[in-house]
Amino acid sequence: MDLCVESNGEWTVDKLTAIALPSIEGENNYDIYVATYTFHFRRSSAFYIILIIIPSFVLTFLCVLGLFWSRFDQTDYLEKLGLGFAAILAMCTILEIAEESVPKTRQLPLLSIYIMINLLLLTVAISIVVIASKTCSLSFNSVLSKRWLRRFDLNLCARFRIICLVLFPLAVIANLLALVTNV
Repeated sequence: MDLCVESNGEWTVDKLTAIALPSIEGENNYDIYVATYTFHFRRSSAFYIILIIIPSFVLTFLCVLGLFWSRFDQTDYLEKLGLGFAAILAMCTILEIAEESVPKTRQLPLLSIYIMINLLLLTVAISIVVIASKTCSLSFNSVLSKRWLRRFDLNLCARFRIICLVLFPLAVIANLLALVTNV
């Protein structure tokens, strides 16, 4: 059997060496035969890339785009909140898959850190949407506010939304690049 060809989805056997040492004469006229085997394994990363990294990236990227795509107002912030919570639930499922498949070590694996940062980005984005939707809606509908102040507030809300629309996807891409460069 050629072990260099044998592998499973997670590991590949790259090299196997066997060295038989000369027999050693032991006590009571017994011969001791010693052999050393060296296995060289390589972890296949396709499993982690296809089942964990790509879904996590796509989910987080599309969710932050969806959260900041339309303007901040109270009419659709509940839909955005539902989108965000569904994404968080899916990310927790991905984190569970990663936790089951990554070997246990003393340090937190990079893959888990990557997913946790994505979760943090989603949580911050949802918080911004909720706070900005309430704030922008209140300042726009305020009876006491002057016309120039409403225009300033609308411009400020629109600018802030566009900044978030650019910065959050860039943060998701930066998180992916940090994972790829540290592996």
